Amino acid sequence: MLYTKLKIPVTTLVFTVFSVLFSYGQKTPTEYLNLGLSRYYDQDYENAILNYTKAIELKPDFSSAFYFRAKAKEKLLQFKPAIEDLTEAIKAKPDFGEAYFHRGNLYEKMNKKTEACVDWNAAAAHGYYEASYVVKQKCVAKKPKFDTDDD
Repeated sequence: MLYTKLKIPVTTLVFTVFSVLFSYGQKTPTEYLNLGLSRYYDQDYENAILNYTKAIELKPDFSSAFYFRAKAKEKLLQFKPAIEDLTEAIKAKPDFGEAYFHRGNLYEKMNKKTEACVDWNAAAAHGYYEASYVVKQKCVAKKPKFDTDDD
């Protein structure tokens, strides 16, 4: 008998077998993220959100999972929950320029121009260069043109 030859305590053996059986089929946070991305690109946003949520449950500071869950929520027109997810992505990774940029876009969709401009500026400051163009187009006050004719 294997047990008698190895001299492993029964509790250790049972715990080891249970751990192996329990972990069988468990996915990593990255695997759930990839499943979510697959569902997202299939336009199955609800199941994408479920997979991203599983990834976040396993890794609560998984900025990419928060970011992509926000994008799926945006597709479902859930702007406030998407903003909350982008805020969590930024908390987990403060230099996440793309998250600032997309949160700014959502603020714009909600007619919150001040918040949008703050986020677009932050995105630009964190190296997301597309944001610089948006800031120039939408946030910089345009100087009025004066008529140079003296009447």
